[in-house]
Amino acid sequence: GGGINAEYGTEEEEEGRISLKTLIVSLVRIPGKIALLMTMQLITSSIMFCYFLYFTTFVAKVVYNANPGDKHFTDGVRWGCLGMTLMSLTCITFSFLLPSFIKRTSIKAIYFISHVAASVGFALMPWFANKTTVILFSIFPGVLNSVYLVLPFILLAQIHQIPAVKAERGFGTDVALLISSTFASQVLLNMFLGTVIEATGINVVMYTASAVACLGAFVSLNLPIIQQSSLHRTASLVSIVGSLKSGHRGTLLMSSTTFNEEWDDVEDMISEPVRSEPARSPTKVRFSTR
Repeated sequence: GGGINAEYGTEEEEEGRISLKTLIVSLVRIPGKIALLMTMQLITSSIMFCYFLYFTTFVAKVVYNANPGDKHFTDGVRWGCLGMTLMSLTCITFSFLLPSFIKRTSIKAIYFISHVAASVGFALMPWFANKTTVILFSIFPGVLNSVYLVLPFILLAQIHQIPAVKAERGFGTDVALLISSTFASQVLLNMFLGTVIEATGINVVMYTASAVACLGAFVSLNLPIIQQSSLHRTASLVSIVGSLKSGHRGTLLMSSTTFNEEWDDVEDMISEPVRSEPARSPTKVRFSTR
């Protein structure tokens, strides 16, 4: 019985591979632009987590004046689910329109307006708690959910077009950092929010979401400004991601609509090699048996 040995690539290709040390360094030394983007993702995911986890309970307790075990509590939860359905539809619709909004305004403006609107909506929910308003106020989290699922990755793709960032960091590593920020927000809220609710009531969830959204609006003012012409093309590629995440269920909708550029041009922009280096031929694998 003989074994199989394989030689992979050239010395240049071996040097281009990311080592464990390089990966750890990239996780520790995070550029300011990416760290700010992670902060925004942490803030926005905290807002959405408050909504996803406690909105139906809020409707049942505040609108229906019911407690768990009461006859009308289930009715309140069902009505809250209707509000979350409207949130999902809003997220889908706004995501389809998002590239057009980016073309006419800017990512920074969309971040700021969506967080201000969400802050106002969450603050007003306890004050105007009836069956109609809680449904209508769910439009604001729908817009924010679209922003939370789409814009960070568009911005990150554009930041990676900067030569200094592109040469030193892997795009997949920074995507993982953004997603980790989402889970970090869930850990932070789970540490104290349940205790606070028991002590003060369910309304504190809406006020917390409102305050965090207000903070997000101010932080968004410091987001990097990306060149608009390049941004439209990336927005066309990443245009729609995600709608409703409720409990352990979710729907994912992706679209590859384009506006001023064809799909092939967008794909080439993202996958093209650094211009200063010649394109390498595919790695050759040679097998030998012994």
